[in-house]
Amino acid sequence: MPSEITTATPNWTALQGKVLEGGYEITECLLANPASASFKVRVLGDRYMQAVVNVFTNEAAPLEQYALWQEAIELRHPNISAPITVGRLEWEGAAYPYVVLYKADENLAGVLAIRALGTDETRELLRSVGAGLEYLHANGFVHSVLGPERILAMGDSIQLSSTSIRRINTPLEGESEAGYRAPESMGENLTVAADVWCLGATLYEALTQKKSGEDCREQARSLPVPFDWIVERCLEPEPHERPTLSEVFAILSGELKRPEPKPEPAPVALAATAGVSPAIAPAQAPTVVPSANGPGAAPTTAKPANPPFTHRAQTLRPVESPRPKLAPSLKPVYTENRPRRPQFVDEKPQESARTKFLSYALLAIVLAGGLLWLARPKPEKPRPTVNPAARTQSATPTPGSETRTVQPRPTTPSADSRAAAAPAAVAPAAIDPTAARSAAAASSGRPDIWRVVVFTFARKVDAEKRAQALGQEHPGFNPEVFSRNDSGPYMVVLGGPMTHDEAMRLRQKARSSGFPRDSYAQNFNR
Repeated sequence: MPSEITTATPNWTALQGKVLEGGYEITECLLANPASASFKVRVLGDRYMQAVVNVFTNEAAPLEQYALWQEAIELRHPNISAPITVGRLEWEGAAYPYVVLYKADENLAGVLAIRALGTDETRELLRSVGAGLEYLHANGFVHSVLGPERILAMGDSIQLSSTSIRRINTPLEGESEAGYRAPESMGENLTVAADVWCLGATLYEALTQKKSGEDCREQARSLPVPFDWIVERCLEPEPHERPTLSEVFAILSGELKRPEPKPEPAPVALAATAGVSPAIAPAQAPTVVPSANGPGAAPTTAKPANPPFTHRAQTLRPVESPRPKLAPSLKPVYTENRPRRPQFVDEKPQESARTKFLSYALLAIVLAGGLLWLARPKPEKPRPTVNPAARTQSATPTPGSETRTVQPRPTTPSADSRAAAAPAAVAPAAIDPTAARSAAAASSGRPDIWRVVVFTFARKVDAEKRAQALGQEHPGFNPEVFSRNDSGPYMVVLGGPMTHDEAMRLRQKARSSGFPRDSYAQNFNR
């Protein structure tokens, strides 16, 4: 298979009308650039399937990327959009890698260009995207380019595109297409923590219609609860401080609450006397000092002097006032997913007289119905019908008795009995398979229309060459060229027209004999 490196820009529009292996016909070109092109695809054999194909140059899709696409086909999760098939298209002397994908109804980026998401829509978005990321991380992958452009609406589900997945901590050559990059990511988002950071940036954009920037972590506090705390934590600059996806789900469901800020302790007032608490300071008597005016003057009262500090300093703790014991808080108990009126643990619900009366009345009705059912008249058992052909009765005669034989009464055969007496089938050994199929087609009024398709070509001459080669290699399968009209496509089919069961058996036999694994059976009367 040729795999030359192409340098010139391919003429992508010339691919329209080509049929890829597996029965995918390239139709309308949706987008084209020098490195890749996207086309609508018509799936041969399933006209209701909506699919697209992305074709790349070898520089845009190296071998490592091609191998990751093949691994992504095996992903099975309701929130992951896995590729349908991958392959290489031989065209103009080179091989172009391609990947066939299910066509999405729309992506999140298109919705955000018109409006922001509501709280309920963002909640559902987070549940779906988080579940898809958990599945990828559990299988050793990271999404690496998580953003609104990669979140798809597929029918009633929200899915993640899987064409850009990477192995954890395993970079690829080339430039990344990531719209968001975690602060620690140099070239690509290759860690689980980087996916969590991109998840927070995507949630911020979904709620505000604004791209996540440097100050969005502070602005996230104005988002609705609980997305304010989720976005703030997901956008932590340090990877080890970001939450896990399990913690994100716990915050979303309300199991994990934002911690309340701790109140600062009130300052303790110091005593006036150094080292001594005012509550236990000893009372000192006032000192009487003789007046300086003479012995006849009235004595004056002097302030007591501080005693000399001769004892060791002791550390005295402030006396705490006893706190009253509080009763345990009452916890609300909910019996359903949606909270109703809280019923507290300590409360005892009391049944009203009306409730008791209805309960007893319902029990009486059930018992009366059971008694009536038991007392109902039982139908008589039908007597066994005696076959007229077996009416001849013979009994062992007793001594002295006569033996009497009852002959069956001749009856006129009805139309149903004549139809039942008709021969059911011819002996299997005398049936020819081709004649049997023709007889079945004649009886039903419609010919057998199932065929087993092994190859599809745009040109009839190529299909005839392949059919001739297969006829020499596998002479027992009778390969031939079939087309609904002369304009193609031309299919190489096996065994000619047949029934559905025959086609299924022939397809299985062909696969086990070396024919392509994507061989399929199709009803060509639709």
